[in-house]
Amino acid sequence: MAYELAKVVAAYMDSVDWTYDLAGEDQEVILTGVAGEKNIKGLRLAVFFDQERTANVVSRDYIHVPEDKVETMYPVMNDLNRQYRWAKFVIDEEGDIRLEADAVLDMGSCGEEVEEILFRLTHIADEAYPVIMSRIFGA
Repeated sequence: MAYELAKVVAAYMDSVDWTYDLAGEDQEVILTGVAGEKNIKGLRLAVFFDQERTANVVSRDYIHVPEDKVETMYPVMNDLNRQYRWAKFVIDEEGDIRLEADAVLDMGSCGEEVEEILFRLTHIADEAYPVIMSRIFGA
């Protein structure tokens, strides 16, 4: 099922001229990006499909938090998680902030659904960027 969902979403992306790469052992992961509107140039994203008709969308290389600032970022992440219901902000083990979203997909509309999630996460990342950067660097 994971491969089938990835294949259907990839076909949809082909139909709208969306640039992406298929990855993973069974080509069940889509790697792509979306341009930002005002604060970020773009957001690199990975879409992981599974056997349960669900997708996990994860940003890649969004913002790195210096080690001495990680602890101060947790309240910021909590505030952002309360503010944006369609995205989850996390700090991973390497100190990188990621945005994530999960969705149950319908085979008949999964391409459009994934496209909406990609745009939504990028919009949220673009809006949250100055808040995060001001907390990290005082900008």
